[in-house]
Amino acid sequence: MLSKAQINKIKDNLIKGLKKNKSWIKGWNMDNQKSCASLKPYGGKFNQLYLGIVKDIYGFKSNYWLTFNKMKRLKGYIMKGTIMQGFCFIPISHTYTKKDKDGNTLKDENGKPESYTFNSFKAEPLFNLSQIKGLSPKVLKQFKTDFKPLDFKPVEKAEQLITGYTNKPEIIHGGTKAFYSPSHDLIKLPQKANFKSVESYYKTLFHELAHSTGHHKRLNREGIKNGKFGDAVYSFEELIAEMTAVLLIKDSRLDTEKMNDNSQAYINGWEKQLDDNPEQIIKAFSQAQKGYKFITATA
Repeated sequence: MLSKAQINKIKDNLIKGLKKNKSWIKGWNMDNQKSCASLKPYGGKFNQLYLGIVKDIYGFKSNYWLTFNKMKRLKGYIMKGTIMQGFCFIPISHTYTKKDKDGNTLKDENGKPESYTFNSFKAEPLFNLSQIKGLSPKVLKQFKTDFKPLDFKPVEKAEQLITGYTNKPEIIHGGTKAFYSPSHDLIKLPQKANFKSVESYYKTLFHELAHSTGHHKRLNREGIKNGKFGDAVYSFEELIAEMTAVLLIKDSRLDTEKMNDNSQAYINGWEKQLDDNPEQIIKAFSQAQKGYKFITATA
């Protein structure tokens, strides 16, 4: 069984990951999260999802994880204050004998004790390999990445749209996050070779460029000025940015079948609001058109 402290830590990390990346589905590649003990990926989609999120939000450099005991066997050590941030979730089954109210064992028609099984999980705390000090080069050599970089080939029409955006924010590549920073008026993206497809790269960039049109020196949108994660103003800005990106994708003649497409996820997130306030979709599209025209410099 998971302890209350473990459950709270897992919840906090999931929320941090969502706040940093808006979605847990990314258009760029992340290595499988692997065990230092087996050198194999952790089983279970949630283990991969959770460890990938933890790696991202704490900036860990490795996709390998290990227990405290494994660290000791490898003759490694940790700095004072280092915290285990990862968990591996292991399914376990508990079998119990059925008893009556007086504590007597219940038996079936064949005279065999009756039992029932209860399934749960235990959480095994993990360090990321990059938190461990003192490991020899021979030990580190076995923990290799399986990442295969994308052979990125620019799409001419998409590049023309980006180049044509006058006085656009600075675009920086590096790291594991994609975001627009209004305070610095810049866009940060992972390296192009890290994306799953050329199309996913441009879609991610178009979404962040769309946000940038809301900066106070451009269209001065409320969602960029005052939106806070999770509130209605923030969500409305996300809808505008996604609609703007779709318009830019259409102009770029990109192959949408190859995209890691989150557009529907954004729309689904707004389903209730749109049902209650159908005029919001018109307002969002109107703002998206303004953003599109600003980027493309069309009248």
